[in-house]
Amino acid sequence: MTRGRQANYALVVDSTGTTDPAERLTEIITRPAAAHSALAAQAQLHRAAGLEPPDPTAATRTALAQLRHDDDQQLTPQPTPMKPLPTRPVAPPPPTRSSGPSLGL
Repeated sequence: MTRGRQANYALVVDSTGTTDPAERLTEIITRPAAAHSALAAQAQLHRAAGLEPPDPTAATRTALAQLRHDDDQQLTPQPTPMKPLPTRPVAPPPPTRSSGPSLGL
């Protein structure tokens, strides 16, 4: 099955084996699209029941507003207590020369 913006097509395999698959696919592709989109079918069913169809973008707008709100909450800096960095004991540097008496060697 292929999914397109204007029409959806499906190849139904002939179980008897008498139809050429290439010809059948050509028939499917070249026939005029008489189907409705899912949103159009939903609106038609609502109107048939005497109801106003829902706005298809209202839920999207609401979800986007919620995501933006959540993002703003995450981006707001939250105060965090600072812990002092651990200090290491400082050792005296190693001697560079002998501090004892010189033997003249």
